[in-house]
Amino acid sequence: MQISLENVELCREKINSNLIKMNIKYTENRSLLFVHRFRDLETNPEMACAIEMCVMRTISNFLIGLSGMLNIVVVGSCTGRLYDQNSAESYHYVKSLQKSFVNYYGLANKNVFANTIELFDFDKYENNKQSNDYKKYLENAKLRNRGRRVPSYDELYSIIDYLFSNTIGINSQTIKLDNGALSIQDS
Repeated sequence: MQISLENVELCREKINSNLIKMNIKYTENRSLLFVHRFRDLETNPEMACAIEMCVMRTISNFLIGLSGMLNIVVVGSCTGRLYDQNSAESYHYVKSLQKSFVNYYGLANKNVFANTIELFDFDKYENNKQSNDYKKYLENAKLRNRGRRVPSYDELYSIIDYLFSNTIGINSQTIKLDNGALSIQDS
């Protein structure tokens, strides 16, 4: 797909059309979680960034109008802030872009709280669904972090749940879910 204003506009129209079909009603408090990745666009950094912004802005703008207060949480990655030779160029840009989105939306809209949860090593699978290679990856990750366990979905859920609370004032922050691994300087 070639990047063009028509592609982005088509994306926006389709998203708006689907949101309208959902018949979403106004509510005083609403939460929105972005936890996605567009793998089809990883070879086209310009299109990846354009579509990422289109998706996040269109959904958020639609829900801002139907919410007294909107809590947005983006589950992101340390990639973008840090270089990862195993990740596509576009992935680096998109992850940085998500953090800029959170900062802007959290501060530019008085009824929006927006935050990023930044993942590093992360345990994505239940024990019975882990391959031997994946188990080795987790052990190495634990060693890199001086024996601390690798965060899992339980910790991720707890942080998301906390950020969706309407009684806290955390806004425009990047919260690292890494058990301190990104704070260790190797010599």
